[in-house]
Amino acid sequence: MRKNGLTQLAFATVVFGAGMLAGSALQSRATLHAQANRVFEIRTYTAPEGKLEELHARFRNHTLRIFQKHGMTSIGYFRPQDAPLSQNTLIYVLAHPSREAAKKNWADFQADPEWQKVAAESQVNGRIVTKVESVFAGHFEAGARSAWHNHDHGQLLLVEKGRMRTQKRGQAIKELGVGESDYTGPGVVHWHGAVPNQDLVQINVGFGGATNWMDRVTDDEYQGNVRR
Repeated sequence: MRKNGLTQLAFATVVFGAGMLAGSALQSRATLHAQANRVFEIRTYTAPEGKLEELHARFRNHTLRIFQKHGMTSIGYFRPQDAPLSQNTLIYVLAHPSREAAKKNWADFQADPEWQKVAAESQVNGRIVTKVESVFAGHFEAGARSAWHNHDHGQLLLVEKGRMRTQKRGQAIKELGVGESDYTGPGVVHWHGAVPNQDLVQINVGFGGATNWMDRVTDDEYQGNVRR
């Protein structure tokens, strides 16, 4: 499935897209958002040339099930649409009850004999992952926002809690609620943050390259009194 400048992989247990949740193990939104303190981890894997499909197969056949056994909730799995990242990159989002739980979950996962067997068998012909990056979702207090900026390879924003206010340069401000998403293409100048009266928890899915920071968003720009 192609959404917002990236491809959602069919093996995802739960996928954010087009303002709704979909997947073979779909949970109700009330259940998903009942755990107010849970945290979201965005992980980016780089595979050697020709190994991305083997990595997908390992996730599809083994990893998701073992994640679930250790309390790691799959939110979404993404593959960039444009080369070269489309040939070697897997991006996914996990939920954990807390940062402390995330550390324990990963330790338990790595120590699991089933995972160790899967990892060894999947790499008999060489490594299928050469680089792993991990970041946790961002939090904005009510009224807080980023500066104007852009991303070399674009960015996908997902609203987990609260309400987001965002604007692309030259366009009107728009607001997004829980479960909604917004994609910004490569090089597009924009800002994003919380609405004036609610904190925001957002999930940022990046696709590599640099983030280029510019001038701050003024109060008039934030309120929509001026547009540039």
